[in-house]
Amino acid sequence: MWMGGTQGFMESNRFDFVGDPSEEVITLTCPYGDAGSILDVTGSDVRLRVLQSYPDRLHEMTPADLTREGMNPLSDWQLGDESAYAALVSEWKVLWNSIYGDRLPWESNPWVWVVKFEVVK
Repeated sequence: MWMGGTQGFMESNRFDFVGDPSEEVITLTCPYGDAGSILDVTGSDVRLRVLQSYPDRLHEMTPADLTREGMNPLSDWQLGDESAYAALVSEWKVLWNSIYGDRLPWESNPWVWVVKFEVVK
């Protein structure tokens, strides 16, 4: 799997990250657990089952990723419109910086965990 110009191998919730072939391999473990792990949502009766998790760069998010994060989706006619996508990313940047800007500003393009899950009844 290639991510942001780096190579990585993912097995369950462990990710071996190789930035440059001459560098050592860094093994990351997702703090949200393996596929199948159950997460309790604080202050709620909702429980989530982790389906997949992997690291990715913040700036690599697609319009579909932004929609899954709660941003308003682009309509079908906007999907190929670069200015509509730029506006969506701009809104996401403002929201991200309002929450994480002190320690992980948008401009630093931090590595983030992508966690795909389903709600458990």
